[in-house]
This record gives sequence, C-alpha cells and structure tokens, in this order.
Amino acid sequence: MSWPLLWSIVLGCALVAYLLLEGYVVGMAVALPAIGPDTAGRNAVIAAIGRSFLGNEVLLVVIVGILLGAFPTLEGAVISGCYPVVLVLVTAVVLRDAALHMRRRLPHRRWQHGWEVVLVGASAALAAAWGAIGSLIYRALPVTGDGRLAIGLSELFAPFTIVCAAAAVLAVAVHGCLYAARVLDGDVAVRALPLRRRPGPLGVGAVVLVVATGVPEP
Repeated sequence: MSWPLLWSIVLGCALVAYLLLEGYVVGMAVALPAIGPDTAGRNAVIAAIGRSFLGNEVLLVVIVGILLGAFPTLEGAVISGCYPVVLVLVTAVVLRDAALHMRRRLPHRRWQHGWEVVLVGASAALAAAWGAIGSLIYRALPVTGDGRLAIGLSELFAPFTIVCAAAAVLAVAVHGCLYAARVLDGDVAVRALPLRRRPGPLGVGAVVLVVATGVPEP
C-alpha cells in the first residue's frame, strides 16, 4: 500500500467520523428552538452539546493536519479556492464555541437568550458551509494557474451550491433530533421524536433538488 493511499484512507475515516460526531452536536443546536422551547429543555440540550463538541474539534485539527502534511496541494486548492466559504465555516465555529462558553457566564435571561440565538445561527451557518464546500468540490470546478479552485460569485450562489447548503442544514437537524431523542429524557426526548420524522418529505425534496441541480450541463 502506497503512502498516498494510506493517508487518503486515514483522511476519509477522519472526515466521516467528524461529520457523524459533529453532525449531531450541530444538529441539536440547529433544532434547539424546537426541542428546547423552555429553559429546562434548552439547558439539557446545551449540556449534551457541551459534553462532545471539544472532542470533535480534535478530529477537525487532525483533518487539517493531514491536509497540510500529506496533501498540501489539495489543501491549497480547497482552502484557498473556497476561502469565502471557509471563512464562514471558521467564523461559525468560533461563534458557536463562544456561545457555548459565554451563555453560562451570567444568569440573566436576556444574556442567555442572546447567546442561544448566536448558537443556533452559527450552527446553521456551519452546516451550510459543509454543504457548500462539498458541492463545490463535487462539481470539480476548474483550477487556476496557482493551483486553486476557480470559484466566483456565480459558483458560490449557483442553485446546486444553495440546495446542498440547505440540505446539509436539514440533514444535521434530523441527525440532532435522532440523537436527542435517544440520549435525553423527559420533554426534550418527547419533542425530538416526532421532529426527526417530520422533515421526511423535505428530505426527499432536497435529494431531488440536489440531483436535479447537480446534473452537469451538456
């Protein structure tokens, strides 16, 4: 087995593990207004998020390290070429982490509600960035002379990119509801159980739109 193949397998496993583990964390945050409408419910959901998100970020560091060390050309093409989306992703991670840490600093309801809004918005932006980056890589955009993906506004706001970003937000929300219904008790689990089924028709529609908008032009 060659080294490039070995590192490709390691990178693929790390990406799958990160998206699966971080997916339910981000998903619970996205679904927070629905599964935690009261203070007790929000506290339970955020406590479940807090137990996992730091460990998942270790996987993110591992992924970036593999890209930098084993695939510098790929790292340059993706991160430099997709820098608007990568900037959104990094900003969303920082704001999400800040919201989790800052919410508990003061007991005032307005303070906590403000950081909860930041948490939900940043988590949705993070999931959308995942979908957008995946769509841009999937479309195999042309590469510039310096090895970067040639991405302009037309690619960033293409229907396929927008649909993939929205589908990613929907997917992590369902993922988060599945996890919340399994590991949490009481009213939160009761609320999460039907929500994990409700997006079914939307999910089918999202898949159809992704396929329809992703068909290459002749």
